[in-house]
Amino acid sequence: MLLGVTGESDLANYDGVVGRIGEDSAARAAKYNLPVVNHWLHMAVEGMPSIFIDQAEASRLAGEHLLLNGYRRLATINVRHTPISNEMTLKGLHQAVEAQGYAEPVQVMIPYEEGKAEWLIEMRQILVEWLKTIEPPIGIFIREWYLARYFIQICKDLGLRVPEDVGIVTGESNTQIVSSGSPTLSGIDFDFNQMGYEAAELLDHILQGKVIDPLVRLIPPKRLIVGDSSNVFVSPDPLVANAMRYIADHCRQTLTVEHLAEAIGTSRRTLYRRFDEVIGRSVNEEIVRLRIEHLKRLLVESDHALAVIAKNNGFSSPSHFTHFFRRETGMTPSAFRKKAREQS
Repeated sequence: MLLGVTGESDLANYDGVVGRIGEDSAARAAKYNLPVVNHWLHMAVEGMPSIFIDQAEASRLAGEHLLLNGYRRLATINVRHTPISNEMTLKGLHQAVEAQGYAEPVQVMIPYEEGKAEWLIEMRQILVEWLKTIEPPIGIFIREWYLARYFIQICKDLGLRVPEDVGIVTGESNTQIVSSGSPTLSGIDFDFNQMGYEAAELLDHILQGKVIDPLVRLIPPKRLIVGDSSNVFVSPDPLVANAMRYIADHCRQTLTVEHLAEAIGTSRRTLYRRFDEVIGRSVNEEIVRLRIEHLKRLLVESDHALAVIAKNNGFSSPSHFTHFFRRETGMTPSAFRKKAREQS
């Protein structure tokens, strides 16, 4: 069995192929009676067994994150030659905004011709002209990380701040790529290990003559890694924006509404009223939400013992940490960490 793509002259030596299988590749494999499994969405062929990343779920996850951070207008930048991915991406953003009752997301289409200077010139012109028409703040999902980096530079050239004016999430799953450069990119972490496992399993079932149903499987993303490109709360209300920034900056400690109000120079009553009017959630809910998100990232991204995390984040004891985390998530910290690591 071959997992990968091979030249036609070698096909007779293998039992099956997993790879980027379009119509031409499928025809060559058929000459040798080889079963195939496609894993490249851009080459999707009707009726072919396939394993794809769930682009709709990825963009929905990105859209929910941007909306939760205060962006009320969403957009996606897509290349013209990937119509299936574009359709799924737009679908996911639609689901995110519909759930919150916000305006329909915008899709900006750009050309792509690798290695041609004319492509870069045309793409830049399209993006510059579009950016001149937007009213910040706006949240944008860009599947390709290199386009996200290029887009950030265009924003800087036009005097637009990332993330204050333009929040960006990329569909890139390589954490080294999204964490490099400035600002660091928020990105979708895809489960490529699971994708490879299921592709091999699907091919094995075909070789055993089993009925394949469904023919197409979609692998959902694991999580969204928050970087500087969207790690801000934007709001037309400066008091709410300042409060959210303060909460985000003090996730490591137990924060009360009284402390928050004093720190930003207002009253508890004013805070409660403005949060309810502007974002429809209470101050306490936002304090807890941001604190839980911070703790989740620590559990997933660090190897610190629970006792160390508890001590460094303002809990009186590990049991206090466990009680708080289980009350808010329905899971203990250790169970959450174990599940997250099993998935990855």
